[in-house]
Amino acid sequence: MRWVALRLPLKEVEKQRPRRVAVWGVVVRKFVGEKHVMLLLDDFSAVMPVLLFEELRELEVDEGDVLRVIGLVKERNGEPRIVAEIVKKISGPEELVQRLENLLTLLGRRPPEVKEEEVEVVDLL
Repeated sequence: MRWVALRLPLKEVEKQRPRRVAVWGVVVRKFVGEKHVMLLLDDFSAVMPVLLFEELRELEVDEGDVLRVIGLVKERNGEPRIVAEIVKKISGPEELVQRLENLLTLLGRRPPEVKEEEVEVVDLL
């Protein structure tokens, strides 16, 4: 069975508590433990802990990096946190798109749907 990751601002993750999310944010703190690395991710709507286990612990992530994270939402002491499944550094245009999507979501407007056009591919050789 395949689960869907919802693209949400961290503030909405706190409210809705979905099962799996796709979020982005700036790493504002990094804590290294024996079994995991905890990052505090800030997307300018909220700050949320992201836990990196197993091979994700070895990623070169520093404070100030901008990340895209897909993971499971878990609770500890009533507070949500994300257990990362996929982590990717982003920058430039991708970061700008994420900021705009968050803003539209928080304003109650959904980002416009991108319509794909069918394009005929012609072999030029």
